[in-house]
Amino acid sequence: MQPTTLSRRNFLLGRRTAEPGPQVVLIGPGCLAANGVVCRSCAESCDAGAIRFRLQLGGIALPELDATRCTGCAECLPACPTRALVLQAVPTSPTLTGDCS
Repeated sequence: MQPTTLSRRNFLLGRRTAEPGPQVVLIGPGCLAANGVVCRSCAESCDAGAIRFRLQLGGIALPELDATRCTGCAECLPACPTRALVLQAVPTSPTLTGDCS
């Protein structure tokens, strides 16, 4: 049996099971930084370092998500003042069975 990981947030909220399936955070259009307002709340709450801000020439830093580092823990969701972050299930590739000849 494969062990499941339980996020700190779920543990503190009394949820004793992890969310089903792999998930990743998406940054929506309501992001303050994407609308010209300096905000880095999501990156500061991401222990995995999956959300980083890339400096823009002549502008403010914009958020970027490294999906390979995102654990889907949802720690960043409550940190976003505009609720611009959402969890989305990571699509899994279908497994082929049988002979394809």
